[in-house]
Amino acid sequence: MSEDSNGNEIIESAKAVQEAAKASGKVIDSATEIGAFLNKVFGGTVVDLGGLVGDPIRVFRQKRYLELVHKTNAELEEKGIEYTVPVPAAIAVPLLEKATLQDDPIISDLWAKLLANAMDPNCSDRVDQSHSDQLGQLSRADVILLLILRLHAKLTSLENPILTSDDPEVHQAYEAKVQGFNEEKAHLKSEYWNEFGVHIQKRAIHNLIRMRLAAFERQKVDAGSVLEREYHHFQDRPPTVSINPDQFMQLVNRLDMNDTRGSGVIEPDVFQVWDGDPNLRYEHPERGMHLVASGTFLMDACEGTSSFTSA
Repeated sequence: MSEDSNGNEIIESAKAVQEAAKASGKVIDSATEIGAFLNKVFGGTVVDLGGLVGDPIRVFRQKRYLELVHKTNAELEEKGIEYTVPVPAAIAVPLLEKATLQDDPIISDLWAKLLANAMDPNCSDRVDQSHSDQLGQLSRADVILLLILRLHAKLTSLENPILTSDDPEVHQAYEAKVQGFNEEKAHLKSEYWNEFGVHIQKRAIHNLIRMRLAAFERQKVDAGSVLEREYHHFQDRPPTVSINPDQFMQLVNRLDMNDTRGSGVIEPDVFQVWDGDPNLRYEHPERGMHLVASGTFLMDACEGTSSFTSA
């Protein structure tokens, strides 16, 4: 073999070593950044970093870790949080495990918000173990529906100042909030929700109900229809009131059906909830659904807000 060929082999080997060193350096830098962040999350030293990122899908999870680190730090920076509180291991460990297996950007945003709020001394008490379990079971369609119902709840909870204030600025602020919520809800539905097939939309609806995060709206029932009044010829004598047995049984059946609908066993009547158009059942699910307490608590934990006030 000639000296020239030997020289070329040495040069190529050196280049390969340099490239391997660069790749190793990037891995070390990433692991260092993750380790520093985990120390911040746990409020101490993470001894076994390899156990967290050294599983068979190490590369995938390490990328997810880095994304989570960057998104969470961005959330903390946006909130102006300089000093964080340690997250209890019972909350942090399952949260990190589930969050780093998620590659959907919309869901990973919620994971970052949840972690940032768990580290925020102002709202860390709103995050508990159940939230990681709940969020970890949600698909992309589930989360989009959850966000739509959350926006609808915010919209319907706004107090119209038309009867309480004559201040034009108050009315303008109210109208701006209504417009903002409507625009955000319309964006979620047009860009994401309506892109899903009906079977995926239906599955998302029933998954939120199964997890007791949402429920179908209950139909109004008129109990007065069961009463019958018999008027007498004498004006000073009050009418006799009795219960119509047939109407009473219909009332009981309607109440039972209401309970069945509310629990998600069957869907509400499209003609009562969606103006007689069955297509609106899935295009506008917020018309016949609402978040229940556990769904509201989950969204509060992700947003760092409180929808419930103490008595």
